Amino acid sequence: MSRKLTGPERAAVLLMNLGEEIAAKVLLNLDDREIQNIGNYISELGDVDLETMDSINKDFYNMVESGIGGLGKGGMDFLKWTQPRQQKF
Repeated sequence: MSRKLTGPERAAVLLMNLGEEIAAKVLLNLDDREIQNIGNYISELGDVDLETMDSINKDFYNMVESGIGGLGKGGMDFLKWTQPRQQKF
């Protein structure tokens, strides 16, 4: 993907990377409007190359690790807790 993705587009890519089961659990925490919005971004994204997906995953991990954007230590513990489960899906 040659253009820079917006924040909502990056969120859509991250959600797609999580896989269907984990993404469904994330979506349970969103309201109908937010689900519709993220769905629109997902449907409009098209192909996303592996380098872009990897970059988004790393950025998210770094945000969680550093506490940026309200993602604190509890978020890091959650990420570590879900990591082994992601490998099963």
